[in-house]
Amino acid sequence: MKAYKAILLISLLCGITGIAAAQDVIVKKDNSTVLSKVLEITSTEIKYKKWSNQDGPTYSISISEVASISYQNGNVERFSGIQSNPPSINKPQHQSQHGGHMDVGGFWGQLRINGRVPTDDEVRSLVTPQNYELYLKAKRQNTTGIVFDVIGIVSLGMASLFLDLGDNHEYLPTAGAFAIACAITLPTGLIIGASGGNKLKRIAQDYNNRQSMSCSFGIAPSMLKYDNPQSANKYGLGLTLSLNF
Repeated sequence: MKAYKAILLISLLCGITGIAAAQDVIVKKDNSTVLSKVLEITSTEIKYKKWSNQDGPTYSISISEVASISYQNGNVERFSGIQSNPPSINKPQHQSQHGGHMDVGGFWGQLRINGRVPTDDEVRSLVTPQNYELYLKAKRQNTTGIVFDVIGIVSLGMASLFLDLGDNHEYLPTAGAFAIACAITLPTGLIIGASGGNKLKRIAQDYNNRQSMSCSFGIAPSMLKYDNPQSANKYGLGLTLSLNF
């Protein structure tokens, strides 16, 4: 009789142990557990059914909330350190923070992005260091060209003013001097300004070419399910490569 009770007790304990082992235990990062039957693991979430109601609805939990899973076969899968949205790596340098098209516009020639004139700090972040130095040189040339153009326009106005004073020939030398100043400064300013504008056009063209050719890629960890019969219901850690053009 005692032997029968011992056998019954051992069988009961083995049955309880077998039931416990047959569960998939999801251990969350807050140390709480979920007794479950894991159905699917993707790169972002875990789908499962509650062990107490396997005919009930399918639940899901984000991988970022899970520390590990203890499977019924004794394997343990750990998820600590896996990010559901890992940052992209090897992004091209100097990529636009605003996007859009860069061109040169305005009467005096200004660098623009989608019709808006960017600040120097924005230009620094959008173009290569070599083009930024070229941009600063172009700005200095544009400023110099504007100064010469203003002097030429003022000189032209003063020459016209002295010519309109009448037939008094004493004003003719003054009018001639202003006319000569206009003839020198106005074309000089236009040439210098055009040179600066050409530099800005080269910067804009290079930026637009890099924008059309730029791409980035990222590597994200993911869970892979084995399809072969020998490894049924087992998962492994893999990497997913994504390309963005």
